[in-house]
Amino acid sequence: MRKSFGLGLATAITFACIEVSQAETYPSRPITMVVATEAGGTTDMVARLIGEKFQKRLGQPVIVENRPGAGNVIGTSYVAKAKPDGYTLLMGSSSPLTVNPAFYATLPYDAQRDFQPISLLAFGRIVIVANASLPVTNLKEMISYSKTHPGETTYATPGNGTTQHLIGEMLKSETGLDMIMVPYRGSGPALTDVLGGRVSFMVDNLNTSLPQVRAGGLRAIAVTSADRAETAPDIPTVAESGAPGFVVNSWIGLVGPIGMPRDIVDTLFQSLAEILHEPDVKEKLATAGLDIDGGSPEKLSQQIRSEIVRYREIIKKANIQIQ
Repeated sequence: MRKSFGLGLATAITFACIEVSQAETYPSRPITMVVATEAGGTTDMVARLIGEKFQKRLGQPVIVENRPGAGNVIGTSYVAKAKPDGYTLLMGSSSPLTVNPAFYATLPYDAQRDFQPISLLAFGRIVIVANASLPVTNLKEMISYSKTHPGETTYATPGNGTTQHLIGEMLKSETGLDMIMVPYRGSGPALTDVLGGRVSFMVDNLNTSLPQVRAGGLRAIAVTSADRAETAPDIPTVAESGAPGFVVNSWIGLVGPIGMPRDIVDTLFQSLAEILHEPDVKEKLATAGLDIDGGSPEKLSQQIRSEIVRYREIIKKANIQIQ
């Protein structure tokens, strides 16, 4: 009887240990990766690419869930309120995590307090382009042209309150450009009007405008990144064109709800570090106009914090209002 009892107790302890071990293994069920935009955009593409790679490395399905609306607020706030267990993540970007907090005094989430940064995946390059018929080939000529055509010089952006809008206002503030911003609903219609000469210049994602630059419809003035793009090495940077220190980009990063265990954050970060070195991932991100970064949770945290401050300053200085 005692032998039977001892065997039963040993078996119970063994099963309990197995259960504890399984409970501590992450992930043990599917992960949901939220994208706060419609399917088909750059952030959505990155989420699906990384999700597929996560699934292979972590051994669990990764479900990409699009929750668009209210300028990325709906999906972003959903993740902010999720359980911090590593099973609900946000493939975020500069728009909801730095631009929105800079513009709005009240949001249903706090970008600095409600999220656990995991990795700064990649940067997107921004380019300033001109209608090819304008007598402008560089930043100095662009500044001169704007001053000799006051009230007539315009620049297009994919929308009011976008990263491109703020970059345009930074350029005006730091270089003396005299331009009027014309907002559009996306890059497509904006490009059409710049090509047609209805708008003078445009601040846009490099990969969106580059085909038209190569076709001769647009003239590239400068990129706003720290160095020249490998895909377009003939386009100078703003910094080397007369505005030293001017560096700003869009970016994509992975975050989760605040309170995630550090070991889970480390597991995801280490997996991402390996994924970003895979040849097909590097190729697909480069095709999308993204430069791989792979920055640590601390780097992403600093990026969010410093960018909010920078954007708030330019919004106040330029008296930008969201309509």
